[in-house]
Amino acid sequence: MVLLEPALPYAAGEPPGDAMRRAVAAAAEGDWHGLTATSRGSVCSPGYLDVMTRVIGTGGFRKSVLSGRYFFEHERAAFAAWDADAAGLEALRRPVLLVAGGEGERLGSPYRARNRAPAARLPAPSR
Repeated sequence: MVLLEPALPYAAGEPPGDAMRRAVAAAAEGDWHGLTATSRGSVCSPGYLDVMTRVIGTGGFRKSVLSGRYFFEHERAAFAAWDADAAGLEALRRPVLLVAGGEGERLGSPYRARNRAPAARLPAPSR
């Protein structure tokens, strides 16, 4: 199993942000560009929009925006109901890889700190 910069659980002492509530409201209004600005703006560094459109183009960026609809239209309810503390991480018997972007700490990303809680609960690898 691979967890790529998990949204939950929050790191110890991390204040919950308002980005998800604003993103859900934008999705409910069908404002997919507002949703992108809210969600990506909460986890990306300033200037991310210029970089993304330069690298993947305006069409690629639009496609990435629209691909986020699936989460808000289908997966969000399950995500909201998930209890990270009761997830049974201690019982996992498969390899788990927790991923945090290499520049995250420099950019103020919480993901490296968020990975510490589930990492502490995973069983020690068998040799």
